[in-house]
Amino acid sequence: MPKDCFATTVKFACTTVSTSALSTRAAVTQACATAVSEQIIYGRVYRTVAELRAAVDAFVDLYNEQWLPEKNGFLTPAAMREASYARKVAA
Repeated sequence: MPKDCFATTVKFACTTVSTSALSTRAAVTQACATAVSEQIIYGRVYRTVAELRAAVDAFVDLYNEQWLPEKNGFLTPAAMREASYARKVAA
């Protein structure tokens, strides 16, 4: 799974065009920023930017492959994307 899957998840969550698209994007972006902050930033000290980048990369991998959000029916974001793509191909 490529490293840009976290960004793809944000884009994927905002694919429906509606009058609330901007607020939806803002909400998803805020939720992602909050998750990153709570999981890898708060309470930790990184001595270099490289250490922080490595922590973010590790979190992105964890999020995409192991995170089981209730809103996704306890499926990983990667599994949700695959199911969505499969539905689009089948349609």
